[in-house]
Amino acid sequence: MALVLTKGETLDLTKTDNSLTKLRVGLGWDTADTGAAFDLDAHAFLLNADGKTRSDKDVVYFGKKSAENGAARTLGDDRTGEGEGDDETILIDLTALPAEIQKVAIAVDIYEGKQRNQNFSKVQNEFVRLVNDVTGEEIARFEPQDEGNGSHTAIIFGEVYRNENGWSFKAIGETLEGNLSTLIAKFGA
Repeated sequence: MALVLTKGETLDLTKTDNSLTKLRVGLGWDTADTGAAFDLDAHAFLLNADGKTRSDKDVVYFGKKSAENGAARTLGDDRTGEGEGDDETILIDLTALPAEIQKVAIAVDIYEGKQRNQNFSKVQNEFVRLVNDVTGEEIARFEPQDEGNGSHTAIIFGEVYRNENGWSFKAIGETLEGNLSTLIAKFGA
């Protein structure tokens, strides 16, 4: 049974599942029926020890589906978020991440949220789940609780990071008003 994490909590992934080499990061949400389509997008940022990407090659999103060496990739852009389960998925090959990559930040934004007057006040049941991609076993899940008025258009769900034994996950749940460009500015070199 998967562990349910709270904001700020960390989990040693390697200790929890010592066979973990490939991590499936599933992200999901439901949107209110407002008559307008919502398009939420998942992103991965490969970060060095300073918490920055080395270049745009370390950013994975709908327009660039894979990091340079394929260590992280998205399985595509679900433009509706309808249905049960994961709406978007990021795969991380922990064994292929370059040594200088210390973290992989996982974030979601509402595509053109500001222009469409859309924000997370109309998004419910958002979650990130971590799955051993080889065994299919769900390791952990984090469901951030909206702490504000929901006016944000982006959220950093968490980060997978190196520890002395392998890899851990930290549930972050940081909200931002912005889009992919805002996230790139936050994590960019």
